[in-house]
Amino acid sequence: VRPQNVELHNLNIQDHFGGIHFEGGAGVYISDLVMFGGQFYGSVQPGSYLLKFSSAATSGANEMPAEYAIANFNIKANGAAYLEDGIVIEASDGIWFSTGHVGFTSAAALRVQPVNATDSLNGLNFSNVHFDANFNTAKGVYYTEASLGFHTGACFGHTYTGCQFSLFTQEGMRLQLDSLDGMSITGGRFNTNDQWAIRMSRGSGLAITNCVFKDNGNNLAGSGHVLFENDASNCKVDGIFRATAYRAVQIAGTAANILIDGIFNGITFEDVFTSSSNENISIGGVSDKSRTLASSAELQIPIFGTEFTITGNTNITSIRDSATRSEGRIITLRFNSTPTVVDGGNLVLSGNFVATPNDTLTLRNMNGAWLELSRSAN
Repeated sequence: VRPQNVELHNLNIQDHFGGIHFEGGAGVYISDLVMFGGQFYGSVQPGSYLLKFSSAATSGANEMPAEYAIANFNIKANGAAYLEDGIVIEASDGIWFSTGHVGFTSAAALRVQPVNATDSLNGLNFSNVHFDANFNTAKGVYYTEASLGFHTGACFGHTYTGCQFSLFTQEGMRLQLDSLDGMSITGGRFNTNDQWAIRMSRGSGLAITNCVFKDNGNNLAGSGHVLFENDASNCKVDGIFRATAYRAVQIAGTAANILIDGIFNGITFEDVFTSSSNENISIGGVSDKSRTLASSAELQIPIFGTEFTITGNTNITSIRDSATRSEGRIITLRFNSTPTVVDGGNLVLSGNFVATPNDTLTLRNMNGAWLELSRSAN
């Protein structure tokens, strides 16, 4: 309780229900830490953990854990994941983790969950940490709270640099904390997480930069690399998105103000899919995926991409507005059969376009209408 100016080095702690619990304090330095808990438990122990940080029971000096530094650590549960969580953070005013491994628990490798509504959750920093499920743990990094809007304190300045999130049975990172406002994930790797690499339902100001996403979602519908949903807002994600995944990025519900850029390679269904009601969504990047669409009366163009190959002979009479999301967007349609693109509705053409194989039609979106820029008969 309220440790101050404390150094702990070369620790080896085993077979515990609760590893080390810090309540408040300042100036704590820990290095070369090995923890292996729950070897002799026969089931998951509710409330168990490896490391825990919380506020002191009474207000006063050093109430929040501040100026903590933990370096060179390997902390994990036994292979059967009988400890509930790895690292639990209920309050923080500056905690730094560097060069470590945490995992093999049941619920989460890292749980950030305030138990007091106004406690500070500022300044969490992780550098070169491997969050590892070993196919046991549900969630890698889990931000949550007792109820919607419970935490009214500050939650700002969280960084994850060069970290890896792998083999979780649900999400590599799950963010559903309203007070979260400002997190950066830089140079990370997310791989082989069963549902999503990152799923953000609440919070704001997430910046994901230069990350690699690979084999997340098991190629199943309703899964993929990154999901922004509900009240997530003011976020940016760029990186390399690789197979196998059902979707690279999905934006749903009222998620707003999302900027996406990156390299998309081999995603199965769509690189970027949105069912969000908010229009402030910007898509960039390149892809080497073949973009082939079947002709239909109402052609649905994916939100990402500029060139599409159209198969089949069904006449096209409109392009679905909700799929475009970008005023001024220019697309080129290349045909491998003989449909007719009909002048009318939201298609403003220089007369009907009767396609033959290898013909192209280039259109520009203006005020919800698709205006013909050029056509070619090849």
